Amino acid sequence: MKKILFLTLILTLVIWTSCKKDDVSLQQSNVEQNNDPYEISGVLENSSRERMRNAILELSTMKELFTDKKVVSEIYYLSSNKVYKDYYVSLKDLLEPENSKVYSKSKLPVQYKGAFKNKFKSILSNKSQNKYPNLNYLINNLNNNTKQNEEDWFETAEIVFYIPYFKDEDTKSLEIDADEYTIVPAVMEADEAIGYKYTTGNDNVETVMTNDDYAQDNLTIIVQPENTQSIIMPPEDGGGPIGNNSGNLYNGLCSDLVGPNQKYVRQVFVGHGKLIKQYDKWVSLTGNGGGSEIIIARVGSREYLEYRNDGKDVIINNFSDQVQIDFSRKDIRNKKKKWLSVLWDANWECSDPIHEQLFVVYEEDKTDPINFEFSGIKWGDKTYGAVNLKTTVRTKDEIIRILKRDSDEFFASNLLDNGCGTWRGENSFSDKLWPIYDCGANFSYTMPHRWIKINN
Repeated sequence: MKKILFLTLILTLVIWTSCKKDDVSLQQSNVEQNNDPYEISGVLENSSRERMRNAILELSTMKELFTDKKVVSEIYYLSSNKVYKDYYVSLKDLLEPENSKVYSKSKLPVQYKGAFKNKFKSILSNKSQNKYPNLNYLINNLNNNTKQNEEDWFETAEIVFYIPYFKDEDTKSLEIDADEYTIVPAVMEADEAIGYKYTTGNDNVETVMTNDDYAQDNLTIIVQPENTQSIIMPPEDGGGPIGNNSGNLYNGLCSDLVGPNQKYVRQVFVGHGKLIKQYDKWVSLTGNGGGSEIIIARVGSREYLEYRNDGKDVIINNFSDQVQIDFSRKDIRNKKKKWLSVLWDANWECSDPIHEQLFVVYEEDKTDPINFEFSGIKWGDKTYGAVNLKTTVRTKDEIIRILKRDSDEFFASNLLDNGCGTWRGENSFSDKLWPIYDCGANFSYTMPHRWIKINN
């Protein structure tokens, strides 16, 4: 009899404890019935990584927030802005509309301004601070310019909302016509992840598996950490060479490119580019999600060898030049070619008998550096030796392209179809069809060149 009473008491305590759980845990319990793998700790974590992970989950499961269509509409409109490189808006932007540039750089209808902030503050004021300990910690440190450890990426990162498959930006209307939208917490490194499907005015939350295929047809918002300085759109530089192409020169005499009577410089660009592989994960807790950040680099030979004639090789530790080009997930999925207009070499002049350069393309990640080496980049005759590169790159993937090219070979073939077809240039290169390089590879491109007269 005593044993039965004891078991009854234990069962009663279990039931009472379950009823006392907070809202976040209840939401967890509901989604666990749908095989949701996420777990929210419910306590303030000690490590910056776990604080960020749990803050993202605490935010993503705010049902009262994401069943309000005005809130989602504000996120949606603000993500189409001229501040960030892709369709991003940060939590800080949304909580400080009076200080954010995003509001003046987007087409947000006035009726939605402040909807997120008002609802969010209302939720926090009506709930115990203990319900969202990690999210509260991050909010309280949004404007903290003295982070504990600036080298810790999670100490400097912020929470952002990211819409990888925003509606076609060419459409005149940005109206959000969906009453269902999926919030995906980026708390792992994966090519697919569980998301929370919310419906306007409905308390039921459905868990769904998301990936690029899903987001193409369903409004999907990823909640992820980012260093916002790394996603800010760079200042406009005119998009490369612009203007009238009448009188453009594409070939000439080598004597006009060298010596005291030099009349021209010979510029080489990366014109169009097309990327067809997603190099970053669908979701990432470490900042390696979203679109792909492509690095296009060059190693010259003349600048290192011209004033040497001892026949010895030169070892260098950095690329001569490099530039980052960003491809969105949407562009990659749709195999869209982009006009990049990257100046690759400001003056690839003539030399006798050889002038080689190294062309390198890779996708940059937030990861530890790995060694990258290439030997035997030559200039002039054998008395000058060669350039050997020993450097590091930050990537988790294979190097996309490594190609050594000689000036005579390049300029002799750069106006000819090499079997991959051609793309017409844009802006001041629009009068020419430029050969496509590496058409069967993950990254294909053109390399327009031109002769620019020097004003002596």
